Amino acid sequence: MSVNKYIIIFLISHLALFMAATPHSLVAEEHKPINQKDSKSASKPKPPKVIPKPEPEIKPIWQPRVGVFITSLHSFDLRNQSYNIAFWTWFVHPYDDYKPELTTEIVNAHTYNREKFFVEEKENKVKWAQAKFTGKIAHQWDVSNFPFDRQVLQIIMEDSELDSSGIQYVADTHNSKVDQNVYLSDWKIVDFKIQAPLITYQTTYGDPDLVNGDSTYSRVTVSITIERQGARLFFNMFLALYVAFVLSSLAFFIPLDNTSARLGLATAAIFSAIGNKYVVDSMLPPTTTLTLVDKIQILTFLFIGIGAIVTVIHAYLGSEQEKLAQTINKCGEMMFPVSYITLNVYWIYQAVQ
Repeated sequence: MSVNKYIIIFLISHLALFMAATPHSLVAEEHKPINQKDSKSASKPKPPKVIPKPEPEIKPIWQPRVGVFITSLHSFDLRNQSYNIAFWTWFVHPYDDYKPELTTEIVNAHTYNREKFFVEEKENKVKWAQAKFTGKIAHQWDVSNFPFDRQVLQIIMEDSELDSSGIQYVADTHNSKVDQNVYLSDWKIVDFKIQAPLITYQTTYGDPDLVNGDSTYSRVTVSITIERQGARLFFNMFLALYVAFVLSSLAFFIPLDNTSARLGLATAAIFSAIGNKYVVDSMLPPTTTLTLVDKIQILTFLFIGIGAIVTVIHAYLGSEQEKLAQTINKCGEMMFPVSYITLNVYWIYQAVQ
């Protein structure tokens, strides 16, 4: 009995100790100080989430195949620096948003009209767009060898909306040509080319995305080389001028003492040459270069003037120095036609070549 008593007392005492210790541990746990490191981490705000910027979409460069068929060339205007043309152009491409029949322009035209256009979809979603253009094209006529001149007529087309970063043409060299029924009076077509070069303009047209001061565009350049068949035109133009030279040369075959007849021929030659100059100059544009026409006109006026001066010298010398006057006249008879014809042949040969 005593043993059981001691066991019961032992259990009751330990139970009392346990009951007394439990609240203090819980309170201690509740009032446990917060770690300084944890406090800092808890008070520090989280950084905002960075959303990566989407990469710009790289748009592929359109590369339509472009061709041209010339149906008419006419109204060559040397004075106003132009000519008229009619042609069909086509664009073969697979792009849904590309409307070449509406955005293509002729950059070297005074005026032009887009008369017809249509678009047809072929196999594999390939589109075949066609447009007919007529226009008055600007051209700087090179008349340095007129009427034996050669001209390179050009049509230059560009897209009015896209530069070379958006479109680059491909020339259809196989199908592009001039209609064989195109007839040019006094002209012969000697060459035809179509190319698709890049051209750089020294301006950005105000585009804020361009910083280097330039902008590059793709263009289609059609070049038609024509050569004038000018032999008949040459003689029609210069017949009066050559008659004027012949009149001045005939003065050397008139007796020295007949001064009035010799000067009469020189005067007639001068008027004939002046009339011819007015007619020929009205056909040509103003130019600062020395042309074949200028050379022949200047030479003719020079020889007519020399002939008149020789006649005056004869009259001044009189019968006292008749031998000297006869010598001068004899030299004029031979040298005048030879030198004049030689220079004309040389200059005409250079122009033809």
